[in-house]
Amino acid sequence: MDTKLNIALVGFGKFGKKYHKNILENKKLILKKIYRKKNYSNKIFEKLSDKSIKINRIQSAIIVTPVKTHYKIAKYFIKKNIPIILEKPAAHTLGEIKKLLVYSQKKKSFCIS
Repeated sequence: MDTKLNIALVGFGKFGKKYHKNILENKKLILKKIYRKKNYSNKIFEKLSDKSIKINRIQSAIIVTPVKTHYKIAKYFIKKNIPIILEKPAAHTLGEIKKLLVYSQKKKSFCIS
């Protein structure tokens, strides 16, 4: 039995659109939500929230937002034990990257950048 992964895409700019295309082409992934700051004109777009994560049973996330937001969003998912792929650069400072690694190790979560 093939298991599909419920995935969220955080950000829908230039790189978000590229990831979106690849996610839709991959038969092992189910794009549950695209979280973005604004423009909720389509049912798949939403603002990031605990309720939405739970309702949509998000199992993994790809974060493709501006670098200055990476730390806060990545920390959010790591604390929820949701594995992430984080678009490069991983954070705005080396200190933020080190903190994300510590959170990831504490939660035994995956953080790929």
